[in-house]
Amino acid sequence: MEERPIESAVLELRFQIDRVPDQRRATEHTFSVSLSASSFEDPSLEGEPLQIEGTISRHGTEVNVFSRIEYALNVTCVRCLEVFCVRGTVSEYGHFLHRKQGGPTYPEHEQYGDGGLIDLVPWIREVVLIDLPEYPLCSENCSGLCPECGENIRKGLCHCPKFG
Repeated sequence: MEERPIESAVLELRFQIDRVPDQRRATEHTFSVSLSASSFEDPSLEGEPLQIEGTISRHGTEVNVFSRIEYALNVTCVRCLEVFCVRGTVSEYGHFLHRKQGGPTYPEHEQYGDGGLIDLVPWIREVVLIDLPEYPLCSENCSGLCPECGENIRKGLCHCPKFG
């Protein structure tokens, strides 16, 4: 497998716990990043770079992240199988807890390990995936594919008696 350089935006979304400002002594850290969809290493996610703005702060070992994510990703229409772009904006709050080796887990919260590294890229990927439409349609009145010949009805290539 070919090693590829880590995008600088990915590095900007990884935080070492001891470098995250503690709310008891300092103000939160603000970040603004343009992240390419290829950073998720998920071939199903293609499109324009995501625009991510947010803040990160901590209270002891608990870390709070507020983010606003703008995306424009390609999805496939479930009726006609054409690829089209879905644009969206999602705001999300994340609460990260320290997961000690052998200690309890907290499934309702995000967790980071003993290394103290908080990587927001997987969390952002999940937030965007959850925001995408479950049943994507290129348009509400998409006619889909002809059940006889399999052509896209909207494109007018179908010459079947019922749809042509």
